[in-house]
Amino acid sequence: MAVYPVYNDYLLKFNLKTNPNHEISFLGLGAIDKFRVSSDINDSEIQAYLKESLPENDQWNYTFGINNKIYSNNSVWSFIISRSHLYNNASRNSNISGNEETSLNYSSNEISNRVATEYVYTRRRGSFRVGAELTQRKADFDVMNITVDGNGVNNTEYESSIKYLMYGAHLQFGLYLLPKWWDISMGFRIDGSDFSDQLNNPTKQISPRISSRIKLSNNLSINGGMGRYYQLPGDVTLG
Repeated sequence: MAVYPVYNDYLLKFNLKTNPNHEISFLGLGAIDKFRVSSDINDSEIQAYLKESLPENDQWNYTFGINNKIYSNNSVWSFIISRSHLYNNASRNSNISGNEETSLNYSSNEISNRVATEYVYTRRRGSFRVGAELTQRKADFDVMNITVDGNGVNNTEYESSIKYLMYGAHLQFGLYLLPKWWDISMGFRIDGSDFSDQLNNPTKQISPRISSRIKLSNNLSINGGMGRYYQLPGDVTLG
């Protein structure tokens, strides 16, 4: 028995520079994947187990975005719009109580729509970066799974959907204390979400961070950093 995967991937990138101070970039990428289980099996217990346990899977995803950049003296201002979508489907047939039945039927959609802006200012002795973003997340799950153990047949079946907003901002300073030899970066992020009352105040999720690099020679440098980070679980867990 074998699993036959088929992978299809694509990538598209396009840049348009209307004038020396304005550039628009488009990026798109995605994949269409299929996994099929061969029906040719022998009489071994391993082959029978694989036939009962391996699902067939269809999955596709895409991400595309537009980045609008405005250049001025020592600075770049970016405006970004993007969308991502992941679809997943898995199914499996098993012998349950002597009958061939569908034991797994899973499908899900996970969608993300994001807008963001960032301003970067750079001088010889340092840099300044500030930005903000807003993301809408949507997901739905339809699950039916039948398993058999020592206690008998267990049936898990549910449908769920979630929809929420995430928002955040960041601020970062970079200082070149000894240009080309020692630099330090420090800043913080704040993140919030309307998923629950505990998360909707971004000042309660402050993530400070600091890092530094010391260049000892052309081929040797020391890097170090520390910070705090907050992250929501995946949509399949939240759902």
